[in-house]
Amino acid sequence: MCDYVRDYLLQKYGLPSIVDRNIVNLVEAVLKYQGASSRVRIFGKAIGVVDPGSFSYRLGQFVLALHRELFPRFKAVMLRHKREGHC
Repeated sequence: MCDYVRDYLLQKYGLPSIVDRNIVNLVEAVLKYQGASSRVRIFGKAIGVVDPGSFSYRLGQFVLALHRELFPRFKAVMLRHKREGHC
């Protein structure tokens, strides 16, 4: 999952210096808001920021591959219009 986030940001911004700054901001935001949102907390666990002792790179890769297989037409915009806790 960590690789996916970094690759996404590299595609979006292009420059590694900008990516690194955004990653720092992302980690700070996850740590700040993990208690307010289950989505943020789960994302934080997936990238190893929240509860790093339970982080597993292989499990993250498995979850991403499984998600792609189960939801091949999923788009991130689908989550933007749903309140947390509602599918």
